[in-house]
Amino acid sequence: MGLNCMGLLCLDRLPRARSREEWKYVAQVSFWLSTWYVCSLVNLLMVKTLLSEKGCTPVGIGLVQMSVTALFGAIKVLGPEARRIKLWKNARIKRKRSSYPIGDEESPRGRTEEERSDWPEGDQSDQQLDSSVGKLMRKPQFWNYMVLLGALRVSTVVLGLVSLSYVAASFTETIKASAPLATVLFAWLILGERTSLPVFLSLFPVMGGLILCASSEISFHVVGFLAALLNTFLDCIQNIFSKKMMESLVTPVQLQFFTSVAGSFFQLPVMLWQLKRSASLEATAEAKPAGWEVSAYVLICAVFFHMQSVSAYCTMALVSPVTQSVANTLKRTLMIFISILYFGNAVVASSVGGILMVISGVALYNYFRILDTPPRTAPRQEA
Repeated sequence: MGLNCMGLLCLDRLPRARSREEWKYVAQVSFWLSTWYVCSLVNLLMVKTLLSEKGCTPVGIGLVQMSVTALFGAIKVLGPEARRIKLWKNARIKRKRSSYPIGDEESPRGRTEEERSDWPEGDQSDQQLDSSVGKLMRKPQFWNYMVLLGALRVSTVVLGLVSLSYVAASFTETIKASAPLATVLFAWLILGERTSLPVFLSLFPVMGGLILCASSEISFHVVGFLAALLNTFLDCIQNIFSKKMMESLVTPVQLQFFTSVAGSFFQLPVMLWQLKRSASLEATAEAKPAGWEVSAYVLICAVFFHMQSVSAYCTMALVSPVTQSVANTLKRTLMIFISILYFGNAVVASSVGGILMVISGVALYNYFRILDTPPRTAPRQEA
């Protein structure tokens, strides 16, 4: 199925992919798409296991995931900048020591040949401190987007975990297959994009299949259903603003880092409330502490969540929204059936029919969107 996914996503590019740059673009899309699929599947299975078998809470898992993602993002985004600043300061100290020999005036050269070639003179050295991250953080619109995306991201993470704690993973992913309907709605409300009549009509099979699947799913729960539905809506809004930011302000890695930091701050009050509640429960009853196996399981799950987040942003930066929607649909289809096989959930015929109806409706939706979308003249290059 993975090969079929690659063929579908790159079908419109392969006949024209004659140059080295175009083949490189296809290879990049295939790599990030495969990474996104694998990490999403592993993260889903591990999260469901932690919630149903290990006794972990959605808020606790979400906090660890956001913290690990913020830490790895800081290493990637701020690490090279900190190293550059340190090298610049060390070069200035070395320059001063070599510029003033004992008993002599200031040397007209003052630096070695290597220093003169690596470090520019005067104010140009000071400009090394004015990195792209520093310029980015001084823009008011950057912080406006970060506050919004941080709140949206932590909400989607927590709501997704709450949904998995109440319903089966297959049911959660089926509800998320309704994302095209939410995308059309919020793209019209936020960006003013219009949808043609064939595309709009193709969304009704998605809605019908969702209702059929929800009414027949054995693990149906009102809280889990509402959490998954709200998570889908907020995730669509987040993707719209994320795509807008990557086209004008940030790279995928920078976006992943800053939204993780902002989301962690939004999650702190909930974490403090949970710690206080846990302390009060331990005072009245003996609580079983989490072992090292559970802690290691949570950390590994957080690492895969980070890789899933980065690969999703990189895929979003390389492809069009229509292709991203097709990839999401194929990913969710694969995750639904694998999660059913992995957890051994009992699925009735109407539930299978609902899943197939959702997938067929989303396929029609993407087909008509492709017909309405003009072909792109050049591949999107990542900044």
